[in-house]
Amino acid sequence: MREKWANGNRVVWVVASCLLFAAYSEAGLLYEPGNYAAQNNLQLHLDGIRNVGLTKAHDSTTTTWVDLCSSANAAVFGNTTGANITSQWAADGYTVGGGEYGKLVNNIDLGSAFTIQIVCDVTPSAQGSKYPSLFGATDDKANFYTYSTGTSINFKTANGGRKEAGGWTGRYVTALYYKANQVVFHSASGTVTEGSNTATIGSRTYYIGGVYKAGDDNHLAERYLNGTVKAIRIYNKILTTAELTANRAIDEARFFTGIPVTNAVIATSIPGIEANEPGGGICRG
Repeated sequence: MREKWANGNRVVWVVASCLLFAAYSEAGLLYEPGNYAAQNNLQLHLDGIRNVGLTKAHDSTTTTWVDLCSSANAAVFGNTTGANITSQWAADGYTVGGGEYGKLVNNIDLGSAFTIQIVCDVTPSAQGSKYPSLFGATDDKANFYTYSTGTSINFKTANGGRKEAGGWTGRYVTALYYKANQVVFHSASGTVTEGSNTATIGSRTYYIGGVYKAGDDNHLAERYLNGTVKAIRIYNKILTTAELTANRAIDEARFFTGIPVTNAVIATSIPGIEANEPGGGICRG
């Protein structure tokens, strides 16, 4: 540990030892899931690093992706035969390759106001189906998909609404839905205005990496994704700009840039993270 004095005040800079770093960097682990904003508003939290539990090590053999909000609402992986398949885990997410998908055990009712955040590693130009789906419900009742050509991300809902964001690089998707008004973006934050329609999307079954759409060849064949899904979070409220920005910083640190987590105070250049303590408790729906 080093100490630095500035303007009469002691500023402590912590230099983590190799042992301390190793203890908190297992399988690339950085900021913990408990650091994310609005924990009490989470309806679903799938995390590719903590894929079998909030305090458990990453499991590269599991065919079940545990929901960190409720162990009952896990995602089970299968293929076109309907059978569970050999796990295809990366160190920080699940990789699907045009014939696999995950299905949530329990339905989710998104209500009239929600935020969905998806972290992934997808090459938009390397898709084998026409409308590869990251996450969605049967018959496009709520679906996040891209195209086999182009670099856009789309958010389609049961009321026929569809929003599209161009220039997608295949890493982030955020959607806001507020009384039938909806937006989708891949920047760190965005806003949505309140709509006048209180109709909800309703209770639906959701899939990861592929979704059934009536009229598609072989039902799922036109909707399969090639890529890795690293995290999915669903909130039962519209996240604020500050919450969206803080979550993006944590996602970037955990899944892409490699900033270590320790229980010590570490100076970082990422705004909105320094006050968060690693760990956290079980989130609630």
